[in-house]
Amino acid sequence: PPRSTLFPYTTLFRSNKIVQKNGYHLVLNESWYDINNERNILLALSSNKVDGIIITPIQSDTDKNNGELLRKIEESGIPVVLLDNRYPDHNFTNVVLDDYQAGIEAARYLWNCGHRSIGILYSFNYRPKLQRKEGALRFLAEQRTPGSEENIIGIEGQSSAKKTYGQIRDIFRKRTDYPTAFICSGDDESLMFMYVAQKHGIRVP
Repeated sequence: PPRSTLFPYTTLFRSNKIVQKNGYHLVLNESWYDINNERNILLALSSNKVDGIIITPIQSDTDKNNGELLRKIEESGIPVVLLDNRYPDHNFTNVVLDDYQAGIEAARYLWNCGHRSIGILYSFNYRPKLQRKEGALRFLAEQRTPGSEENIIGIEGQSSAKKTYGQIRDIFRKRTDYPTAFICSGDDESLMFMYVAQKHGIRVP
């Protein structure tokens, strides 16, 4: 499968130059979407008295999370900023998109391109991607053409590229008919989806 880079090297390089220029050092960690790994990383950063934490937190609509631990870390004097996700029950500083509206706009774009059969591929264990799916479904419902259940496909994403790729590959093994357009809730799954589609002889513009 194609390589999926969630934190591009160019972005990392520029970020590191900026923090070093201002007298700081960048410490980068990856939880692999494992809540226990995330907790251990946060405890280690807290013990080492870092000057601040920027985190894309593990948070779906059903999973437990480390919000309470982060709250205690912030109360100890270490500032915390959430990136791309938020905890509805905690009032952290966060930098996020309007994911629900993004889903609406994605569906609107495809609709205006003439598509009337639109599928959705999303990670059901990541809250922003759930919101993008819900936004797209709302737009389709308003057009009186709600998404067909078989074309609304949830996968367990955010863990490993191999696992995501395997789930997408299984989608193409189980069916031969497809909608004319798909909304993918993130770049990692969309790249893999296009790759597998092309391997099955499906033209992707």
